[in-house]
Amino acid sequence: MPGPQQTKDLVDGYLAGICRVSGVPGRAFGGRITESLMPPEEYKGIQEMYAKIGGPPGTWDNLNRLDCLRLGKEIYAAKRA
Repeated sequence: MPGPQQTKDLVDGYLAGICRVSGVPGRAFGGRITESLMPPEEYKGIQEMYAKIGGPPGTWDNLNRLDCLRLGKEIYAAKRA
């Protein structure tokens, strides 16, 4: 999840406005590190950073795909209105 200031500045203050939806962070940004979708150097750097701060090791995916699809439908509908 984004931190409080990130949510205020980037999500609610920017993304939600251009998408015309609310409640974005809790619905779509659960976090994801997927080795198969990242350049090797980037994945290695993220793994090293997470090891230093006690984050989860390896590949993980906390995105809720159904919530992401619902959010996408809301954004699409808002943009067409």
